[in-house]
Order: sequence, then C-alpha cells, then structure tokens
Amino acid sequence: MARTLNAILICGIIGSILLAWMSPAVISVLFTPPVSFGTNCEPAADWAMQKMIRSQIFGLICGAIVGASITWWLKKKRSLKQA
Repeated sequence: MARTLNAILICGIIGSILLAWMSPAVISVLFTPPVSFGTNCEPAADWAMQKMIRSQIFGLICGAIVGASITWWLKKKRSLKQA
C-alpha cells in the first residue's frame, strides 16, 4: 500500500512539474492575437508566466527542504525512543 501511495505521489509531483513547465508556452500561443489591434499585451503575459514559473520552482524547493527536514526530525526522534 505504501509503495502504491508513493508512486501516486511521485507521479503527481512529476505531472505538476511538467504542467507548470509547459503551460506558459501553451498560454502564450493561445494569448497571442492573430492580428495586432493597437494594444500589445504579450510582454506583460511573458513576464507573468516567467514569474509564475520561478515561484513554482521556489515552492518546490522549499517544500522539498521542509519535507526532508521533517522526515529527518521524525527519524531521529524515533531512533531516540528505541535506544
């Protein structure tokens, strides 16, 4: 059961990373108008997408650090109880 849940979690994280990486390109294709009509919003959309990617990467790194530190702390606490 634990292996199944770990596989689901890992695949979910990989899927979210891939989607976060690919979605700005898809949004920029859908956001670009076929004809310029005076107002160009492409630079603002590109800036927002780059900021979104950076914030998601930062969140991924912070989450991994917090998860690893909690796991390390629980493992250390468990080993002290057994000793």
